[in-house]
Amino acid sequence: REDDDLYLAGVRQGKVIVVGKKQVRALDLREGGKKVWGVDIGSPSGYASVAENTLYLPLRGTELSKQPEICVIDLVKGEILSHTRSRKALPVGNLVFHDGEMFSLSNDHVAAYPLLSAKLAQIDARIKANPNDPIGLMERGQMRLDKGDWMGAVEDLAKSVRSNPAPGVLSKARESL
Repeated sequence: REDDDLYLAGVRQGKVIVVGKKQVRALDLREGGKKVWGVDIGSPSGYASVAENTLYLPLRGTELSKQPEICVIDLVKGEILSHTRSRKALPVGNLVFHDGEMFSLSNDHVAAYPLLSAKLAQIDARIKANPNDPIGLMERGQMRLDKGDWMGAVEDLAKSVRSNPAPGVLSKARESL
């Protein structure tokens, strides 16, 4: 145990995942708790949740963004996969998964988020059925923004705007663009 440790997030493939005030690390149970990897993070805002080999960690923000977000960490490689900021800048609380959605419980609200893989499958099916679907393109563009794929996001969002979407979809696509 280290002084900055907050909680044990889970165990995956013989590795204990520990969340600290500024770092998430994996310790190998078979090698007496030897540190396998560590990832610097912002300040946690609640309990993380593990799905398969991925840790979803709620953060108050990072040094760069200062925005509430969910940091997604690959537990095998010990790498940050993405940072998904709260679009409404609401604090992200304790996380739990249920029926293909992730729920965040904070002091004053509960929010539901679809799992990225499930949502992407829905979006891909929608775009496969209609390559110019403005809703599918707008949603995929927003997902690409969250992942840091700026070129892909601009391509999808611009195509969504050109596809004559309904006014609500148009405003979301333009705002994201």
